[in-house]
Amino acid sequence: MSYLNDLTISHDAKAIPYDAGTPREDGAQNFGFMDLKTNPEAMLEVAELANDAVLMRLVTAINAPETGLMTIGCSSSFVTEASGSRKTGYVEISFATDQMVEDAQNYFPLFYHFSHALYDATFEERMHFNWDLMPARFVQSDVDGFTIAINLNTGFCDNPEAAAEVWAASSDFLAAFLNSVPPMDGAPLF
Repeated sequence: MSYLNDLTISHDAKAIPYDAGTPREDGAQNFGFMDLKTNPEAMLEVAELANDAVLMRLVTAINAPETGLMTIGCSSSFVTEASGSRKTGYVEISFATDQMVEDAQNYFPLFYHFSHALYDATFEERMHFNWDLMPARFVQSDVDGFTIAINLNTGFCDNPEAAAEVWAASSDFLAAFLNSVPPMDGAPLF
């Protein structure tokens, strides 16, 4: 296998929605939460999606009306080091209903079935998928629950174009998988 797929648990909680942050020294910035599930046209306003068509496809697939998921945040960037070029990023997701986000165990089947999908497809890209489960407070719905950030990191490639190809194949595979998650029981979070 040339890929890694693992699950970690974080104890750092966050409140959703969250506001935009101030620009960091490296020029990056958190632009805040946007409800793209019930407001898909807002995707055109998400700064993190402006220069990454692949990340846009992933976010669009997750927030599609036929899925039971929604995005909480996302980001991507290239890294160039002595070892080569790679692309890194994440998409943070949650179930779209109160009943599903309240129990952390509901996220494990997503990870488990994605692991099997990678294996069954004989996925060959040099990619590390790291699913990071974390507590969250959905303020608008008054719900304590969980989200899961899926961090994607390509292996080092000879150039940014090769890293972009691995990123695209991996993100599109994840998008197809997450787009197949049906709506779930419960009241909408937003």
